[in-house]
Amino acid sequence: MSAMIELVEVVKDYSLRRRSGGEARLRALDHINLRIEAGSTFGLVGESGSGKSTLTKVVLALEAPTSGTISVAGDNPSTQSRTQLRAWRRHVQAIFQDPYASLAPHLTVEQILTEPRRIHRLEEHETISPADLLSEVGLGRAHLNRRSRELSGGQRQRVSIAQALALRPSLVVCDEPTSALDVSVQANVLRLLKTLQRDHALTYLFVSHDLAVVHAMADEIGALHQGRLIESGTADTVFRAPSHHYTAALLAAHPGLTNEAIRTSASRRLDIALPTRGSVGCAYRGQCEAATPICHTETPTLIPATDLSACACHHPIER
Repeated sequence: MSAMIELVEVVKDYSLRRRSGGEARLRALDHINLRIEAGSTFGLVGESGSGKSTLTKVVLALEAPTSGTISVAGDNPSTQSRTQLRAWRRHVQAIFQDPYASLAPHLTVEQILTEPRRIHRLEEHETISPADLLSEVGLGRAHLNRRSRELSGGQRQRVSIAQALALRPSLVVCDEPTSALDVSVQANVLRLLKTLQRDHALTYLFVSHDLAVVHAMADEIGALHQGRLIESGTADTVFRAPSHHYTAALLAAHPGLTNEAIRTSASRRLDIALPTRGSVGCAYRGQCEAATPICHTETPTLIPATDLSACACHHPIER
């Protein structure tokens, strides 16, 4: 299979002004290597502050990496001109967390769904009609003249999905797309996303803190911790037998997703102060019961843990 997304040694630093004067560096992404196959769903998990949002911004070309290379839909957005980037954005779209904030409340649904065509200066025949887009997401023509503020949360998110599909992208970044919805509505939206992926050969980067949702959607999964990708592999492998102690701790908090052995052995101390982001050594060492002196002096790299997964840990969990 060909890669839809490929990140090689991607670093993203931010400069922060200290109250006492001068600047400090925050490393949001720390040498990320990631490959997502076309037509698949890659689930990205991690606690708040782990770097998930920064990684999605880099993939969407809303932020440029400090170093490293990125290829999305066959091109590196960091090296493209404004004109090239406009054309590239037709192939990369996003569905955001809050449908109440992502849709303009004063526009009708029809206006929302024709906005991508206007922005990209396309003729009507070059895009999908608003009525057809609504049909694809399970809404009818009666919704065309309604304003987004008149819709329920589930209907708004369906309109957001329709808007993302208006230009027939190949990659859709799903940033917590169901977290603002009721559980019953979540299930319907997830089924819709799976159907649309099958019908249009879409690739999803699916970002969520909800491991149950990721388990239902993802073919592969990656766990971010302190800006580092510390484990990746097929979803079945990682959920059944995680190799990194941090991944096991995340899974242990969701009893329905893990077996008793994982819940018993996993450290659940996710609230202990962490080493400085970007520092030498394993950033999880202060919380890990398996830590030894090497975890303080050498930064682990992502290496194969099983035939279907990789792990950045000096002392991976043995299964």
